[in-house]
Amino acid sequence: MRNPLRTEAEAFSFVLIAAVLFLALAIAAVLGGKWMALAVFLALGVGVGVGVYLAGEPKVKEPAVWERDRRDQPTAQ
Repeated sequence: MRNPLRTEAEAFSFVLIAAVLFLALAIAAVLGGKWMALAVFLALGVGVGVGVYLAGEPKVKEPAVWERDRRDQPTAQ
Protein backbone atom coordinates (compact mmCIF):
# COMPACT_ATOMS: atom_id res chain seq x y z
CA MET A 1 0.00 0.00 0.00
CA ARG A 2 1.34 3.43 -0.95
CA ASN A 3 1.45 6.14 1.67
CA PRO A 4 -0.35 9.17 0.14
CA LEU A 5 1.56 11.64 2.33
CA ARG A 6 5.08 10.50 1.55
CA THR A 7 6.46 13.92 0.59
CA GLU A 8 6.15 17.37 2.10
CA ALA A 9 4.34 18.64 -1.02
CA GLU A 10 1.69 15.92 -0.72
CA ALA A 11 1.19 16.70 2.97
CA PHE A 12 0.86 20.42 2.21
CA SER A 13 -1.74 19.76 -0.50
CA PHE A 14 -3.70 17.60 1.96
CA VAL A 15 -3.70 20.40 4.56
CA LEU A 16 -4.71 22.94 1.91
CA ILE A 17 -7.62 20.79 0.71
CA ALA A 18 -8.76 20.23 4.32
CA ALA A 19 -8.65 23.99 5.02
CA VAL A 20 -10.67 24.80 1.88
CA LEU A 21 -13.26 22.15 2.76
CA PHE A 22 -13.55 23.49 6.32
CA LEU A 23 -13.97 27.04 5.03
CA ALA A 24 -16.66 25.94 2.56
CA LEU A 25 -18.52 24.11 5.33
CA ALA A 26 -18.33 27.11 7.65
CA ILE A 27 -19.64 29.47 4.97
CA ALA A 28 -22.45 27.05 4.04
CA ALA A 29 -23.45 26.69 7.71
CA VAL A 30 -23.56 30.46 8.25
CA LEU A 31 -25.43 31.23 5.04
CA GLY A 32 -27.74 28.22 4.76
CA GLY A 33 -27.86 26.46 8.09
CA LYS A 34 -27.01 22.91 9.09
CA TRP A 35 -28.78 21.23 6.16
CA MET A 36 -26.90 23.35 3.63
CA ALA A 37 -23.64 22.51 5.42
CA LEU A 38 -24.52 18.81 5.26
CA ALA A 39 -25.27 19.05 1.54
CA VAL A 40 -21.99 20.87 0.89
CA PHE A 41 -20.10 18.33 3.01
CA LEU A 42 -21.56 15.39 1.08
CA ALA A 43 -21.06 17.01 -2.34
CA LEU A 44 -17.48 18.07 -1.68
CA GLY A 45 -16.62 14.83 0.07
CA VAL A 46 -17.79 12.73 -2.84
CA GLY A 47 -16.18 15.11 -5.34
CA VAL A 48 -12.80 15.11 -3.61
CA GLY A 49 -12.93 11.35 -3.09
CA VAL A 50 -13.63 10.66 -6.74
CA GLY A 51 -10.98 13.18 -7.80
CA VAL A 52 -8.31 11.60 -5.60
CA TYR A 53 -9.27 8.12 -6.80
CA LEU A 54 -9.09 9.11 -10.46
CA ALA A 55 -5.85 11.06 -10.05
CA GLY A 56 -4.12 8.18 -8.24
CA GLU A 57 -1.55 5.95 -9.81
CA PRO A 58 -2.84 2.79 -11.45
CA LYS A 59 -2.82 -0.17 -9.14
CA VAL A 60 0.09 -2.46 -9.98
CA LYS A 61 0.30 -5.73 -8.13
CA GLU A 62 3.79 -6.27 -6.81
CA PRO A 63 5.08 -9.84 -6.68
CA ALA A 64 5.28 -11.34 -3.23
CA VAL A 65 8.61 -11.35 -1.43
CA TRP A 66 9.17 -15.07 -1.96
CA GLU A 67 8.38 -14.69 -5.67
CA ARG A 68 10.93 -11.88 -6.03
CA ASP A 69 13.60 -13.90 -4.26
CA ARG A 70 12.97 -16.94 -6.44
CA ARG A 71 13.03 -14.86 -9.63
CA ASP A 72 16.43 -13.35 -8.79
CA GLN A 73 18.12 -16.73 -8.39
CA PRO A 74 19.71 -18.26 -11.48
CA THR A 75 17.94 -21.26 -12.90
CA ALA A 76 19.70 -24.64 -12.93
CA GLN A 77 20.37 -25.94 -16.41
